[in-house]
Amino acid sequence: MPNTYYIDANRGRDTNSGLSKDSAWQSLEAIRAKLLTGSVGPGDKFLFEANSHFYPKRYLRIGSGVEPSTYINGNSSNPILFGKYDYNVKTNKKPKFTLNHTPKSSDWQWDATKNLWYWTYPQAYESNTLTWGHYPRVTINGKLCQVVRFESATFTRGVDPAGNLQVSVSQTTTPGRLYIWTPNASSNPSTNPTNVYGEGNIIAAGTGLAIFQFNRCGSYVNIKNLVSTESGTLASPYNDASGTADIETFIVQDCESYDSGTFVVSGMVDNGKNINNLKLINNKIVRCVGGSFQGGSKNLLIKGNYLEGMNLGRSDGGGFYLTGAHTGFGGLIEDNTIVDAKYETGGCTTDGCAIYVETGTIGITVRRNVVANSPLALQDNSGKSSNMWHSNLIINCDKIITITDQGSLATTLTKTRFYHNTGINIGMNVNYPGMPTARFAAIACRKGSSRPASNYEYDIKNNIILGSGVAATQGYGILIEPGAVFTQATNLISGFSVVKADEYSFANAITPPGTIMTNPNLLGSGRLSAGSSAIGVGTDTGLLLSDMDNSLFKVSAPNKPSIGCFEFYPLNELLYGYGSTVMN
Repeated sequence: MPNTYYIDANRGRDTNSGLSKDSAWQSLEAIRAKLLTGSVGPGDKFLFEANSHFYPKRYLRIGSGVEPSTYINGNSSNPILFGKYDYNVKTNKKPKFTLNHTPKSSDWQWDATKNLWYWTYPQAYESNTLTWGHYPRVTINGKLCQVVRFESATFTRGVDPAGNLQVSVSQTTTPGRLYIWTPNASSNPSTNPTNVYGEGNIIAAGTGLAIFQFNRCGSYVNIKNLVSTESGTLASPYNDASGTADIETFIVQDCESYDSGTFVVSGMVDNGKNINNLKLINNKIVRCVGGSFQGGSKNLLIKGNYLEGMNLGRSDGGGFYLTGAHTGFGGLIEDNTIVDAKYETGGCTTDGCAIYVETGTIGITVRRNVVANSPLALQDNSGKSSNMWHSNLIINCDKIITITDQGSLATTLTKTRFYHNTGINIGMNVNYPGMPTARFAAIACRKGSSRPASNYEYDIKNNIILGSGVAATQGYGILIEPGAVFTQATNLISGFSVVKADEYSFANAITPPGTIMTNPNLLGSGRLSAGSSAIGVGTDTGLLLSDMDNSLFKVSAPNKPSIGCFEFYPLNELLYGYGSTVMN
């Protein structure tokens, strides 16, 4: 029979909850012991009191021993739940987990070889110290530090251009050491970082591992209504080289995370097995060194999440970062909002964006997402793998999408399709810091390596692409790798010096047939006004696609679809107001 365990950071207090005050109550350490011994079965519930704030000494590692004795797995009819309860049924309250470390003055040691102070991350964490150094979140006096890896005595001391202190993590000869530069340290080694920056002002907020780490297990597990703050990853279903079974239906829902480490949810596989049906639904994630999600899943669902401040400490990755072939056909990223996905210590010179589909990821549909104020909104590094991008609204981003193919994918997987997207006031500026002007375009289709261009096909239809309105100072509307097969039809492009160019040679700086170059007269909401030139002139894609309002685009003649991510309906202006055009 399933068990319910109640966990309260302030257990023992007098309450009117009606719960037994003896066997029903469980401490966090008692729960951890149950998880480690595998004495958990399908349908069990771990309910944390909503007003509690937990400061666990170490993460709750699950399934870490010899399998399958320490596995915890539910089943399709009886999933395991990690959630909340509330004495007073206050649904706005959620239990909080904080997993950070604040070194004291006595914790710091002097490295005479590197002339740097270091602090050894607590081994009680029972983590792989090689893992936590992957872009951890470190703050000094409340300011996010630039965290870099160094593997030799060479280390650039000082302050980076954004005014953030440099912190370095060694992951080779001595894993798990956090090195911090202090002024005049080489001449005054007795002045350690705590003395310089103040007691309690240096915080390492967790590791690359999770508060809830499911190692080789986690089938039919639901993590719901929990809050992670100044911690490492909230939840990590991880199937390592010793795993023998797939992980099925792992759900993170209605959770919140603030000031997190590398990623909030990490679904990783390194043994040829799979994570199937991983779902991230209606979570709120604010200020993350990396992104909200890294990894893959077959039949992945990422839906209804709000992200703000992603990739603050790394220039490669994404708010949603799909990695590897473990994300198979049927993956769906929809109805999410991502704001300010950008490397905080400088411009996004190479990678790093809001939604990032990495090499080897196939069959992903990305639709009805809103991305705002990010240098690069979307990136598809598997440009030959039948991914579909449509009905995304891109606002004030320097680049809408970069499509490449950096891997060795089968030639039968032929193209990325990019339909019905709107880029509004994307603020193109060829002088953006660190951005090579030769590759600066709203939509860039290019190889990531020297693979033959003849393998590439790009299908770009029914997009509205708006620059800032000063064409002479803008980059390119669409940039195509020379020799690639390019299907282009009825895109509306305005505010660029050149609409289409072949990369490197720029020999084909032309306006492709079917391009409309007029002001689309959008409403302030980005929808189409009654006088918009984008209404009913799009190319029939032959697909049943939904717009940002979840209404169908017109798919058959004579009712051609509108261009952009909104189909036109006469009630738009009544519902959303006339507003001002989004063009400058």
